[in-house]
Amino acid sequence: DTSIAIESIGIETHRVEVGPDEWQDKSCLVVRLAYPQNMPYYIDPKELKGIENETVGYEHRFYSRVNRYTGVFWPVNHDQFDKLKSLSLISLVKIRDLAERQRTSAVIKLPVPEPGPLPQPPP
Repeated sequence: DTSIAIESIGIETHRVEVGPDEWQDKSCLVVRLAYPQNMPYYIDPKELKGIENETVGYEHRFYSRVNRYTGVFWPVNHDQFDKLKSLSLISLVKIRDLAERQRTSAVIKLPVPEPGPLPQPPP
């Protein structure tokens, strides 16, 4: 089953990095998705139809333990949000498979995580 649910979409204020070590509160479009286990998807920032030329920054936040994603795009105000016509989803599994077929993938060895509390699930 490949059903992706939009759990929420709206305007929120978030503290975002606008330059190296420079953070500001910005009005953001925030999209929260739920996806099938081990099949993450994200929103293509270039395909925010209706406001594609108005955003200057974005963050993709993946919460793989709970199969959730949050996309944060800025700056987007309420008037711009009303112009949003559609979103485009991208499958990370398809991107990975394509990279492997084209032999353009890489393996990055990470250290074993240190014991401690897990991060909180997304709001």
